Amino acid sequence: MLSFLDVESAQRSSQSEEVARRGIEAQESSNLALYTLALQHDAARLYAEAAGAYSQLLEQPLITGADRERAAPGDPSLMLHFLALKNLSALESRGDDKAPGRADLLESALQHALHALAIDDTDGLLWLRLGRLASQTGRVSLARHALEQVRVSPSRRACAAQKRSLADHDLAARLTGPCHPPLPLSLCS
Repeated sequence: MLSFLDVESAQRSSQSEEVARRGIEAQESSNLALYTLALQHDAARLYAEAAGAYSQLLEQPLITGADRERAAPGDPSLMLHFLALKNLSALESRGDDKAPGRADLLESALQHALHALAIDDTDGLLWLRLGRLASQTGRVSLARHALEQVRVSPSRRACAAQKRSLADHDLAARLTGPCHPPLPLSLCS
């Protein structure tokens, strides 16, 4: 079937595509500004404000719509989604273990870490945090799995984390048992 399109309609169509593209770029710019604000609050030790900014970022349409399977490599929305989840998990896992509501914060941190790993499962520090959080919440099998992921694929960041935290190394040894020897620190240099 043949169809004809007048020049004016074609121009309107290309203009609306341009407006839509600019709208996405504006949203990405706004999301980046919100992420930067969250980082600044975190650096200034304004943890409640940082957590609020990360949560607000996670509610943005481009961020919630970012999907690992459909996104192009290096998609800024997917990267911001991952980083916001990872940083929010880190914020929630800080603090006094005896503080009221701590169990809920640890559970939330664990869920954010799991969602971040669903986006990028190559982050050794995140696997290590997941192992710690799972151990603190009594999920021994999840803790073991997370710490085995760090041991199976020792990235430089995971090794740096292992060097920094002997407590995590001891936890990994207790959970994974003698069948998996600890990573030689010589691999981490």
